[in-house]
Amino acid sequence: MQKTFLFIFISFLVVACGHSSYLLDDSQDPLVVPQPDTSQTFDWRKAREAASGGTDATGAPLPDATLQPATVFMESNPENPLDAFIQEFVSFTPGPGSKYGVESMSEWLLGPPYGGGPYVQSGDVVSLGNGGEIILSFPRFFPIDGEGADFIIFENAFTPRGSDTPFMEPSIVGVSQNGIDFVDFPCALSAPYNGCAGTHAVLANSDYNTIDPRNPDTAGGDVYDLQTLGLNFIKYVRIRDANLKLAGEAATATGQAGFDLDAIAIVHGARN
Repeated sequence: MQKTFLFIFISFLVVACGHSSYLLDDSQDPLVVPQPDTSQTFDWRKAREAASGGTDATGAPLPDATLQPATVFMESNPENPLDAFIQEFVSFTPGPGSKYGVESMSEWLLGPPYGGGPYVQSGDVVSLGNGGEIILSFPRFFPIDGEGADFIIFENAFTPRGSDTPFMEPSIVGVSQNGIDFVDFPCALSAPYNGCAGTHAVLANSDYNTIDPRNPDTAGGDVYDLQTLGLNFIKYVRIRDANLKLAGEAATATGQAGFDLDAIAIVHGARN
């Protein structure tokens, strides 16, 4: 499925479910779709397609993933640039309304985000459904505590043109070192949903711009600092839709409900 224009197509299909975009009236400027930047030296799409084969949910924590909590890690870059993002699926427990993107999750969730910008949601996502949960792991290159944000979670929050109110579907983020014991980041379940994922638009899109998806200052998405929880590293991220059902019943009926995961990027990391 072509990802580059899918988010534009979807935005006209899901108006009734809360993931709506909008039709520009005569008073608005037409949406300008930028041309892909051809100067990039790494083809994320080809690399992600090559890596997606055989990457399925196992339903259980991956073996040999536990490290000693007191270990001091040397920050580095991954051997494979794709390892700076989601590497493995551990488990997926969909909630009501989870349908969109599920069949393509091994393609769409690997690699960097393909954001739609501040005014249009991305279609390169997997809907968790109301109350749905997904656990991802990082067995080769994992987040460590560095200066400031350590990893970024990308959803597809956006603000419709002409509105001051963003549309978002918050989720609760938990992390673990061993895949068994998780601790959640604080998440306020009322607007503006401070600490929750799924509250900021995604700006990085390697098809259309050169924004570094690992730069928390420019990439968009929701940033997390392990120092908040007193952890020096993690190997697992758990995302649970907050079950606020903000998209409405139509979204549940059409399989468009709940938190929509696009990608996770490691800002500070170390090799296993």
